[in-house]
Amino acid sequence: MATSVTQYVSNTFTPFLNTVKSSTNSSFFGSSSTGSSSSSSWFGSSTSTSSGSSMSVIGTVTTYVLAVLVIMLFVLIIVHFFITPIFQLRPGGPGIIPVPGADDGVVLWKDGTHPEIVESQLPIQGRSWGYSMILDMFIQNPLQFSNRYRILFSRGAVRKDTPTGSDTFLGMLDTYNLVVALKPDTNDLVVSVLSGTSVTKSEENVVISNVPVQQSFRLGIIVMEKAIEVYLNGTLVKTRKYDYNLLNVTGPIDSALPQESMIALYPLLKIWNRILSTSEMRYAQPSLVTTTPLGALPMPSTSSCSTDSS
Repeated sequence: MATSVTQYVSNTFTPFLNTVKSSTNSSFFGSSSTGSSSSSSWFGSSTSTSSGSSMSVIGTVTTYVLAVLVIMLFVLIIVHFFITPIFQLRPGGPGIIPVPGADDGVVLWKDGTHPEIVESQLPIQGRSWGYSMILDMFIQNPLQFSNRYRILFSRGAVRKDTPTGSDTFLGMLDTYNLVVALKPDTNDLVVSVLSGTSVTKSEENVVISNVPVQQSFRLGIIVMEKAIEVYLNGTLVKTRKYDYNLLNVTGPIDSALPQESMIALYPLLKIWNRILSTSEMRYAQPSLVTTTPLGALPMPSTSSCSTDSS
């Protein structure tokens, strides 16, 4: 490895340094054919203008500066790959010098629009685990209660024609990959994935108690093969190990049903087709916008309750 790097450096930089050397000798000392010509090249003839001499000096200094910068960059690259990370290729990743344009996440919802996203348009197409996401949320009306979970976000969810229960997701859904919902009559947020088999299914739930109301917050979710991590505003809230193997369910991403669409707003949805580190989740970009989203409504003065949110 070291031999290859050395050979690469030699092949790459030798022509450049030879050019720098040639340019420098020519600029400072002139032609070596006669002493008079050397003197003429550096100090200029009696008829040369001062501007021409100044341009020659500036060109020489610029050449030296560029050579030094190239060498420094090469040294930093060697240190980055062989000793310790220098360049931060992703927000929150290792390194101290951020490199713009290296973020591999895909923004799917922004500016308050949140249409359904079909499976073929997802960066995680065909994958039921091994992905990460951030969902910025603004709960504007938590007082719209229900006798069932109030589903705000889902992937691969297939609703039952006739709900069979009021206290579980499986009472409302035949299957799903990921669900984010409020409990029926509180502002406790539930993040759920589905494990088990096609015959015996098990909800794997993570509960975040008392999420902010009338205030933007960021929900971070990492769905792994054996566990799920849930973050609130970049801080890890809980890691849950699955009781059974995660079901292989994919499908479209969608927000709430029309009758529950006024409960929350979704300023941003961003997905990565890989597992983010804790640091990457904490510093994920774009940053959370803490101001009230455009079009947000104030808290209603009275509550309401739906007896059928299916």
